[in-house]
Amino acid sequence: MWPTAGMAVSGKGGARGCLSPSPSVCVGYVSCFFPTIVLGTLNSVMSIVKRYTHSILEAQTFDMNEYRAQKDRLEFEAMKRNPETAYLVDKESFDNKLDELGG
Repeated sequence: MWPTAGMAVSGKGGARGCLSPSPSVCVGYVSCFFPTIVLGTLNSVMSIVKRYTHSILEAQTFDMNEYRAQKDRLEFEAMKRNPETAYLVDKESFDNKLDELGG
């Protein structure tokens, strides 16, 4: 709406100027651009963080699986060397232990 001779365009306390948008229009613009600008920026930053965190976690998980296999192998060998616990891990030693106990 263009100002006419009877409208006050500028001045304090007068009618609002024709170039200043109403608050509802501002809220509309903000709600239109919020997902694109704010959430898009956060998504792009967090995707980089997620990618690097995932690679670190994957490397640590692989190391833990390797460590667990090594630990199990060493426990097996240590128990097999010990005559008191060899029957728990070795089938032949278990059968010998059963024969000793059975008769």
